[in-house]
Amino acid sequence: MKTNIIFAGVGGQGLVLTSRIVVEAAHNAGLPVSGSDVYGLAQRGGSVWGMVRINNEFFSPQVPKGEADILMALEQLEGLRWLEHMKPGGLAIVNNNRVHPTPVLLEQEEYPQDVIGTMKGRDLQVIPVDGPGVARKLGNIRLANTVLLGTLSRHLPMSPRHWLEAIAAHVPPKTVELNQKAFELGRE
Repeated sequence: MKTNIIFAGVGGQGLVLTSRIVVEAAHNAGLPVSGSDVYGLAQRGGSVWGMVRINNEFFSPQVPKGEADILMALEQLEGLRWLEHMKPGGLAIVNNNRVHPTPVLLEQEEYPQDVIGTMKGRDLQVIPVDGPGVARKLGNIRLANTVLLGTLSRHLPMSPRHWLEAIAAHVPPKTVELNQKAFELGRE
C-alpha cells in the first residue's frame, strides 16, 4: 500500500524531526521511503512543511496536489493551507495547537474558528489530538509531536518496534524513555 503524507506546521515546532522519525521508521521496516522538508523562514515562525512517501514507485518525495493520503497538522491553520493536496476521504491528524500568525496578532485578520469542521466538510476523516495536553501531563510540552506520531502510527504499516527504534535514534538520549511513553499514549 503506497502512502503519501504531508506534515504542516510553523517554524520551531519540530516538524523536520517529526518527519525524519517517520522516514526512519519506514526504513527500519524495510519499506521504500522518500521524504523532504521545506523550512526557509521557519526560524521566524513562518510556514514549514514536509512530505513523506512510503511504498511509492516514484523517487520524488513531492506529493502532488490531490494525492495526499494523510495530513499531519502540527498547527491547525497550517493544516488548512494544505487541504487542496488531500485525496477525498483522506485522513487528517490535527493537533489542537494554534499559533497565531502576524496578521492575526495585529488584528488585521481573524484566526479560523472551526478548523476541524472545515476539514470534515472537505470529505476528510479527521482525528483531533490534544498533543500539548498529553505532553504537559508527561511534564514536557516538547513531546506533543511524539504523541501525534503515536496516532499516525496506527495508520501506517510499520510495527511499534520500528517506531520506537526511530524515536530512540533521533531524540536526545536522556528523553528517549519519555518520548516512547508519549508515543504509546498517542497510539491509545
